[in-house]
Amino acid sequence: MRKLIDVGSMQGNFLDLGYLMNFSPYFLYYTINRTGKILLSICLCLIGIHAFAYEVKQTNGYEKKQKNASKEPYEVEQIIITEARFSYFYPSSHLFREIYGNGGINYELFIAARVWKGLNVWVAADYFDETGRSLGAKQSTHIQIIPSTLGLQYIYPIYFFRLHGGVGMKYFYAHTTNHSSYVDHEINQNGPGFIAEIGGMFCYEHFLVDLFTNYSNKNFPSGSTNKSGVETNSLQVGGWNFGGGVGYEF
Repeated sequence: MRKLIDVGSMQGNFLDLGYLMNFSPYFLYYTINRTGKILLSICLCLIGIHAFAYEVKQTNGYEKKQKNASKEPYEVEQIIITEARFSYFYPSSHLFREIYGNGGINYELFIAARVWKGLNVWVAADYFDETGRSLGAKQSTHIQIIPSTLGLQYIYPIYFFRLHGGVGMKYFYAHTTNHSSYVDHEINQNGPGFIAEIGGMFCYEHFLVDLFTNYSNKNFPSGSTNKSGVETNSLQVGGWNFGGGVGYEF
């Protein structure tokens, strides 16, 4: 009986060993396949996490660059813009050009302050003077035009470039000195007119260069004179300005 049992045990052992020998290739394939799938899943998860983190990092960096490079009008960081401007003033009045020539240099101090998103309040003070010759007698005459401006300006940024446009009220003061016996020696006139402007700013950090053109309009009526036989004419002191400026923004 013991032998039979021993033989049976041995046969059972041989049968188990045979089973393993017969099915070990399948078992090995199954183990490798399953382990490979687990490792592949882990790798894919790690790759996915890394890709997600990289994308978040890139997105944050891109948004920062976009914020600095190109802002929406309401994202312009400037609060106050100051400029020293120089422009060529071309009078729109033919009479003005006959007396004082075709224009000259206009000097301007410009300040704009943000009030809402890309909208600024704009103030400016100009100075223009020119010497000419009176009609007829060709005697010397000198005019000074000192206008001040209050208006609204809108800025639209495109990367480091900013388009701007504005309209406003321009209050003109004109002082004329005549060296003629036919007209009053000094004439002072003042009154409101209007101005419209467009341009573009090139910005680098807090510094800027501005190119602009504007049109202003103001017609002074003919003045009175105590000289007999002398007729005075109305005078348009507005016109076109073409120029540029350098400035700093806070």
